[in-house]
Order: sequence, then structure tokens, then C-alpha cells
Amino acid sequence: MEPSIRDLDIPKYISKPEPNWEKFSETEMASFNFDRFESDFETKETLRNVINVFRNIPNPENEAQNLIPAEAGTPLHALMERLRIGQEAAPEPFDFQLGQVLTIRDATRMCQEAHVPFHTMIVQALGRAQFNRNLGVGPENWVELSRPEAADIHSEIQACHFLDEGRTVIDWAMSLPELRRLAQERLYTAEMMQNCLLHLVDRYAKDQKDLIRGLTANQSANYLLSLERNRDKTTYRRKELYQLTRQPGQELRACLTIAYRLIDRIYPADQPAMAAHRSAARRTAIVSFLPDELAMPLLGRIRKSMESESGRWLKRPKRPAGFT
Repeated sequence: MEPSIRDLDIPKYISKPEPNWEKFSETEMASFNFDRFESDFETKETLRNVINVFRNIPNPENEAQNLIPAEAGTPLHALMERLRIGQEAAPEPFDFQLGQVLTIRDATRMCQEAHVPFHTMIVQALGRAQFNRNLGVGPENWVELSRPEAADIHSEIQACHFLDEGRTVIDWAMSLPELRRLAQERLYTAEMMQNCLLHLVDRYAKDQKDLIRGLTANQSANYLLSLERNRDKTTYRRKELYQLTRQPGQELRACLTIAYRLIDRIYPADQPAMAAHRSAARRTAIVSFLPDELAMPLLGRIRKSMESESGRWLKRPKRPAGFT
């Protein structure tokens, strides 16, 4: 059987395991106290309201200033950071930025209104239709026409990022910018863009299709982003990490590179609070992918080192009286 990162439960020997490793386990749900949760929530909301009152008290001598400073470095700012008050910035609305594109229908209408033969104002170059927007009056002004056949569902799927290995759940936050790039390169109209989203939603999120029907492309995009704003995307990365195996003949460096990449996305390096879990997960990956004759002695040394480190902290000498 190929070594798997799930074969060993190393984190419990190396550091305190993350409580939310598998979201909510049955044990955690059984010990969950709703009354305490509700009380903590109400207390926090009360503190938020009180702090908001303090931060908005005007200075009697200068109403343009607040009486209690809340700038960085002040006690009120530190308390606001601890409670995450004022940090919930509204997300910037997504925009496909399609601009004004000229369609074949638009070009035909312009030629009819100017009484100019359409075939004399259009040329084909490298598979793209170019239209003389000046309609033969003055210098030529060639612009590319948007064509419905430029929309290709296969290219649109390739532009998408997925959260799972089976490519069934789209990561809209990462996919929409790529779809915007594709749409701008191929001169999508707003209608083509909305049809693109409808096709993707019909294939990967069918229950949302009727809810975005009738919306504009930008409205649909922002609606899809709002659905995943509070989604824990690391759940999918954890699943991939647990299912990762080292194939016979595969170099250790190759599977560790994949494991480290997944660990980086689960425990970002720029989050100090995740440092212990990140380190434990990396050690787990190394031990899990080694042959048993190397993994077991290494695991024993890790445990012994951790126990020795814990004992050294427990045996720290007492501080003398009056020492601060």
C-alpha cells in the first residue's frame, strides 16, 4: 500500500491539534454548549456597541475630531483590533469591464443607415472580422467585430479554478477574473458573458441557475461571490492532503512538494497563529511518506524531542520573591 499522509496521526504527538481540523466532529458537537455560545455572542455584540459609542463621541472643542482617539497605537484601537471592529470592509463589486464592443448586427445596421454596402466595409484577417467604422468616409478606422461563435464553453471551463480534485465545485473568486480576461480577449458582449455564467452554473451549481436568470453579468458574478464569502475553502485542501499518496518509484521530493503546496494553502505563512499547525503538518508529511524502516525511528526521535522540550519547560526554576 502506498504511504499516505493520513496513515499517521502525528500532530497529537507534536503539537496541540487544530480543533477545526475536520470542521465539526461528532465529539465536538456533543460537547457544544449553545447557551454559552449565545451568551458569548451577546457579550461581544454589547462590547462592539459600547466601543462604537466611544469612538463616535465628538470633541466639544472641535466637533470635527473624536473625543477619544482611535488611531493605531491607542488603547481604543488595540481593543477594536482585538474585537475586529471596523475591519469588515465592504467587498469591492466585481465588474467584467467589457466596454462597448461592436457586433455584426451593429455593423449591419450602421451600413443600412448610411446606405453603404456591408461587404465593402468588412474584411477577414486571421480569422477575425474587421469593420471600417468610418463607412468609407475619410481615413479608414478598422475595429474588430464581436462574434457569437467566439464564445466557447470548453475555453470557459478551462479558465475556471476548482476547489476539489474532481472539478465539480468552482472557486468563483479565482475563476471570475480569468473569465473576465477571456471575455475581453474575445470581445464578449454583456449577453455573451451572462450566457457563459448560465452555462457554468447549470453545469456546476444547478440550484442557482434560476436565481441568476434575468440578472446582468455583473450582478450574477457578485451574487456568486456572495455565496462563497464565508465558505471554508481549506476543507477541500485538507481532503486533497489526506488523499495524497506516494506512488511506487516516486521521489520523496515530488510528493512533498505537492504536500507543502497544500499545507501552505491550509495554513498560510502570513498567519502567525497557524505557525505551529503548519510546522506539525510539514513534519507529518515527511514522516508519512517515508518507508516504515525510516519513518518509525524518526517518529520516535520527534516524540522524544518534544517530550524533552516539554519537560524542560515544566522544570523551570521558581522565580525569587519580588522578581518581576
